[in-house]
Amino acid sequence: MKKIFVLAFAFIATASAMFAQDAYRGPVATKKFGDDIFVGAGAGIKTMFAPQNQNKVTGDFDIFAGKWFTPSLGLRVGFQGLSLKEQYPADFHEHFWMEPDDKGVYTYGFTNVHADAMWNILNTICGYKERVFELVPYAHVGFQTIYDPNRGMFGPARDPEFEVGPGVMGIVNITKNFGAFIDVRDNLFSGRFHNWNEGGVTQVVTAAIGVMYTFKKTDWDHACSGAELDAANASLASAREALASANTALAAALAAKEALDAKVKALADELDALRAQNTNNDDKDVVYIKTALGVPPLTLYYEINSKVLNVTERRHLDDYVKAILSQDPDRLFVLTGSADEGTGTPAINADLSAGRAAGVKKILEEVYGVKAENINVHSKISNESADPRFDRSVLIEH
Repeated sequence: MKKIFVLAFAFIATASAMFAQDAYRGPVATKKFGDDIFVGAGAGIKTMFAPQNQNKVTGDFDIFAGKWFTPSLGLRVGFQGLSLKEQYPADFHEHFWMEPDDKGVYTYGFTNVHADAMWNILNTICGYKERVFELVPYAHVGFQTIYDPNRGMFGPARDPEFEVGPGVMGIVNITKNFGAFIDVRDNLFSGRFHNWNEGGVTQVVTAAIGVMYTFKKTDWDHACSGAELDAANASLASAREALASANTALAAALAAKEALDAKVKALADELDALRAQNTNNDDKDVVYIKTALGVPPLTLYYEINSKVLNVTERRHLDDYVKAILSQDPDRLFVLTGSADEGTGTPAINADLSAGRAAGVKKILEEVYGVKAENINVHSKISNESADPRFDRSVLIEH
C-alpha cells in the first residue's frame, strides 16, 4: 500500500509536468464564495498496519465536498467508511468485545470523518492554467470509530481515535466541471487502538478511485492590469534576449577552448618529436649532462598541485641515492624544488616548490640517514620547459 502512494504521486507528477507550458505565474483575483465548490465520491481498498497484525485488505467508500480558495489552496471535508479486518495471535484479543471467525480474523465496521488542507502543487510550481492532469497532495486530520457490523453503523461506536496523516490526489479533468481521481491516504493514530497497550503508531492506508464535480468552475483572472502584463512580457522578452546572448558567448568560449586544446596537443606532439630527435642525434654539438661518481643528477616529477612523490618517482630516488651513498656516504646533495609558472597563483606555486624540496629532504634524512648539513635546499617558479609538466619537479645534484 505504501508503494501505491509513492507510485501514484510519481506517475501523476510526470504526466502533469508535460502540460506546464504557457502557465500564468502571479496573483489572481478572488472569486465569489459559491465558485469552485466541488463534490466527489470514490471506492477502493484499505488495510491496517499495526504491531503483530497480519494485514488484511477490505473495501473502502469515501464521499467529500470542498472548495478551492486560490488556484493552489483548497479545503475539503469527507466521510470514509465500510470495514476493517485484522488477524492477530490467538491470545491477543481475549479482552476484545468482538469474536473472530474460525481463522482468527476480526471484521468490524469503520467510520472516519476528516478535513483535508489541499495543495495544487503544479499550479504553485509551474503556474496556473487549465490542465488535463492535476496533482494535489494534502494533509488531513480526522476522527474515527469502529462498530459491530451486525448492529449497523448507527449502533454503539467503539474505540474513538483522532487521526492525522498525509495524502495525495491525482485528478483527470474530463470536462471543465467533471473529472475522475485517484486518492491515496495514510491515517496515523495511537497504538492504543482497541486496547492495544504496547504503544507506537497504527496506520490505515487507503487507495481509492472515483469521480468529482465542480460547481461554477471558471478561470482565475489575473490580478494585474494590462499595462503590468505588458511590462512583464517585455521583461520576459529582454530576459530571453539576454539568455540568447549568453548562449552565444558560451558557444564562443567553448570553441576557443577547443582551439586551445588543439594547440596544447600540437605542442605536446612537437615536444615528443624533439625528444625522439634528441635521442637519435649523434651530432658533436649535443650537450651531455656532467656526471659525478658515475651518476648523473636526478629530476623527480610531480602531479599538478601535489607535493607527494608517486611510486615510480620514489623508485628512481631510491636507485639514485643508493648509488651515491655506496661510494660517498658524506656526499653533499643540492635540492631545487620547482613549480610551473603557468598554473596557480604565485603564493600557491611558491608553497608547492618549497614543499616539494622539503619533502625530498625529509626522505633523505629519515629513510637514508643523510645528515641535514649535507643537504642544501632551494626552490623556484619556472617556465623553462615547453611543457609545464617538466617544471613540476625537484632537481637533485651531488
